[in-house]
Amino acid sequence: MASELACPARVPPDPTTLVEGKDRLSHPAVFHFSNDFAGASLSTPRTPQGADPDVLAADEAADEPTDGTDALPSRAYTTSPSLCSGQERIEVDFDHWTEAKEKVVTGPYDYIAASPGKEIRSLMLACFNAWLEVPAQRLEVIKRAVGMLHTASLLIDDIQDNSELRRGRPVAHKIFGPAMTINSANHMYFLALQELNALETPGVVDIFTDELLRLHRGQAMDLYWRETLTCPTEADYFEMTSNKTGGLFRLAYRLMKAESAVSVDLMPVVELLGVLFQVADDYKNLCSREYGDLKGVGEDLTEGKFSFPIIHTIRTNPADLQLLNILRERPTNDHVKRYAIELMEKTGSFRYTRGVLKKLATQVHEAVHLMDQGRGKGKALFELMDRITGFL
Repeated sequence: MASELACPARVPPDPTTLVEGKDRLSHPAVFHFSNDFAGASLSTPRTPQGADPDVLAADEAADEPTDGTDALPSRAYTTSPSLCSGQERIEVDFDHWTEAKEKVVTGPYDYIAASPGKEIRSLMLACFNAWLEVPAQRLEVIKRAVGMLHTASLLIDDIQDNSELRRGRPVAHKIFGPAMTINSANHMYFLALQELNALETPGVVDIFTDELLRLHRGQAMDLYWRETLTCPTEADYFEMTSNKTGGLFRLAYRLMKAESAVSVDLMPVVELLGVLFQVADDYKNLCSREYGDLKGVGEDLTEGKFSFPIIHTIRTNPADLQLLNILRERPTNDHVKRYAIELMEKTGSFRYTRGVLKKLATQVHEAVHLMDQGRGKGKALFELMDRITGFL
């Protein structure tokens, strides 16, 4: 059995790994070869079964130097005991990870993080903390982890949406490639979890898992509607938004709640804010000049996305298939996209969207006043809402 498993004698060595005929391997962790290899020697190769000895001899002669130089012999490595003989050991350092290597993994993430957004989520955490009173150091960990998750999710979103711009710059996967960008985003998800685990707060992993599952479920429905050209109902849209956009808001709040000694329920406000934020974003994607400069005119149309104003237009007049057909084509031409925006304007979809946003904002105010009971802790949150819906 041992002779049948002997290592091949003529595997050419890598000269860069040889020092005076010895394999240059020096790391602490050890692999031991099976005894099945014992007795095999690279210095006395066996003739392969059925091989012509004359052909092998000619082949070996061809390996010899012909110019008088001391070329590296084809079997120079056989001067030391074979690694297959059981007399040597391979040592590998599993923990040798450098900052330079880590930068390779985080490169796409760092690229996007270098152009920060409006930091709405960080500001929202500060607003929640007016009630929850989480200690500053622990709040900073939560804020950092949520920021990592948000930025990492943008890397994936841009690939799934085939986006061109993010915050006025080329998207990360156009610079680093989709494979490296996906890997970087996934890596950051686990780094965020590692940060949260350091808090050693009971329930953190369950909260993290629950909300990321909901986030991916919401994203799945958004993608499904787009890929199958299925226009959802408003109720379906609100459910998707609560899972997808509201996911990180809810995650942040639940993590803060786990660190707080204050008994207060902000969840109704958090849920409303997630929907409000997404509907406002859908509106600005199609109507805001500033948004167009950063991401391109009507990017949601190019993505084929069923955003809130688009759903209203299609549902209001289902016999008119123009907008549905435009979505199917994923237009990149600005003239086509502006025509689609005109269709939505004529249908009254933007006016309707503004009305829904005003209702949502009113509901947030009512929920905050009910919870706050005159303590005045909602001022910062109201200011943030004005910033989100200032175009109304």
